[in-house]
Amino acid sequence: MPESASSAWATPGAGGGVRFVHDAGDPVVFGRPPGATVRMCVPAPDPAAPATLRAAVAADVVRRILEDRYGLQVFTTVVRPGVDAPSRERAVLDRVFRALWIPGPAHVARSFSEVRAHLLVEPAKDRGPAPEGVLRIVVGPVVPDGQAPAGEPDLLPTRLAFLAAGLREEIALGPDQLAEAAATLARWRERVAQWGAEASSRMPETVVRKAYAALDDDVGTPVLLGILDRVEADPEIGDGAKFELFVHLDRFLGLDLPRCLGSGHR
Repeated sequence: MPESASSAWATPGAGGGVRFVHDAGDPVVFGRPPGATVRMCVPAPDPAAPATLRAAVAADVVRRILEDRYGLQVFTTVVRPGVDAPSRERAVLDRVFRALWIPGPAHVARSFSEVRAHLLVEPAKDRGPAPEGVLRIVVGPVVPDGQAPAGEPDLLPTRLAFLAAGLREEIALGPDQLAEAAATLARWRERVAQWGAEASSRMPETVVRKAYAALDDDVGTPVLLGILDRVEADPEIGDGAKFELFVHLDRFLGLDLPRCLGSGHR
């Protein structure tokens, strides 16, 4: 008999799992044995609808945690209602995903009913009855705050602005927030390039444990970003260890922090 999606909810592997807050408000630990397959579904991201970008970023962080932390295989399906030209639609989606630093999806479907998923990540405004046996992760609304940038913006500051808020928190997004996020990314990338010139050093285990605990607790990216802020300013942590920590934790954040390595930064 095929395994039901709901059987994955409370079957964490030996290393535990990620605690999500379910629709009913109760915490649910999601986990599966290492090497198991997880099928995740997310609405198609649209730069004109920031809430869909936020859902895509949240789904990507969940994927990174499940794959890099727990050794699972995650296959993501994007739902785009009314798709009539899959190859052209896939090319458009891939451009948006690349701009967000997200691998392209495994599949594109016309509706959620076509997908047999374990996890569904969607904006709060799209919230409807959850399919039976599916763990739904709802992300908070995005409120425009000022005129959006014209043209094809760099979406990684947008990604950082999303990660700075809890999953279900409402966030404001506008030029001021994006400028602040872009400045933080530029500073951190320059720091990583500088630290990368020093001898590598082991990451402090206490910091790594706190970072993993944050990720396992309802995808706590705001806590993780706070940890990076404190690591950056901590004189007790050597430059080589800071480099290793930032690069390692960027595997979960997906902010392209090593971008300036080898570019002559000092």
